[in-house]
Amino acid sequence: MIDGYVRTGDLTVARSLFDQMVCKDVVSWNTMITGYSNLGRLEDARKLFDESTRRNIVSWNAMLTGYAKCNRSIEVLLLFDEMRAVCVNPTEATLVCIVSACADLGALDQGKRLHSFLDAHRIKLNTVLGTALTDMYAKCGSIEEAIQVFHLIPEKDVLSWNTIIAGLAMHGHVKGCYQLFMQMIQSGSEPDDITFVAMLSSYSHAGMVEEGLRLLGCMSSRFNVTPKAEHYGCVIDLLCHAGLLEKAMELISGMPMEPNASAWGALLGACRIHGNVELGERVGKHLIALEPEHNGRYVLLSNIYAFAKRWEDARKVRKMMNIRGVSKPLGFSFIEMKGNVHRFIAGDKSHPENEMIHQMLL
Repeated sequence: MIDGYVRTGDLTVARSLFDQMVCKDVVSWNTMITGYSNLGRLEDARKLFDESTRRNIVSWNAMLTGYAKCNRSIEVLLLFDEMRAVCVNPTEATLVCIVSACADLGALDQGKRLHSFLDAHRIKLNTVLGTALTDMYAKCGSIEEAIQVFHLIPEKDVLSWNTIIAGLAMHGHVKGCYQLFMQMIQSGSEPDDITFVAMLSSYSHAGMVEEGLRLLGCMSSRFNVTPKAEHYGCVIDLLCHAGLLEKAMELISGMPMEPNASAWGALLGACRIHGNVELGERVGKHLIALEPEHNGRYVLLSNIYAFAKRWEDARKVRKMMNIRGVSKPLGFSFIEMKGNVHRFIAGDKSHPENEMIHQMLL
């Protein structure tokens, strides 16, 4: 009965039945922990997890997955350390979750240790785990290791190909992207919309305008993939980086769907860089109407006015931002030191070694 209520999302009734149980087995504990985790109620899930007198790998995976879904990657790694301390052996699902957390945090040392763990225990790479490792190495900046792992994946699916192509694009290896794209086609894997986002992004990084426009133009006819707003956004970004603002505006105007804020944002940023005040004013006002809570739109438009020495207009934009209560979110960063991940927030002084860090930076 508890499982039925959990499946329907009624955790109140499920918890009431659970609390009434005299003898709770591991299945009932796991059902409740999983239910809370799936709904993002991680504090409730963790409280039950800590209280549980019976845990198995399902219990640990439920908590780890819950943290991962809510992008609480530091908690994922901390919990995994606890799991290893009590000698619980991870499953494939556990390993994928941990590798993904390392990728999210850029925790390369921990990711490498996990890879070594796989080798030491002779755990063979399958498609899912190999793809996760490829993604981790690419996002942590070790693109050569990402390529090596990718080639070890025995059966590559479209996600595997997309991961390595996106990784190469992220690092500006446009030639490698194209080579792997052609290998993907030759292998029989059909590119999907994510593949083309990665390819167009690589052309954008390299400033390859003609190639980007050509690929966008043949997506539908040659590969039977209908371009989406994201694909147009990549090419608009490419045109903006090349300083072709009017051509970017033409492409936005000719899109078969409503242009999203990302496309307009790329154009606004380019107007700021290239000093196109007239177009920037038009785009900036449209973007603020489209996303009135986005602080960056106000800041860019204000900067465009300031560039043109239109100080009164710049002041009005800043005033509008203050009246609407729009504020800039605090910046933060992660750094990995000796296998430990530290999180720093702008203006925060709660780190235990705060004074030492500031002395070193002065």
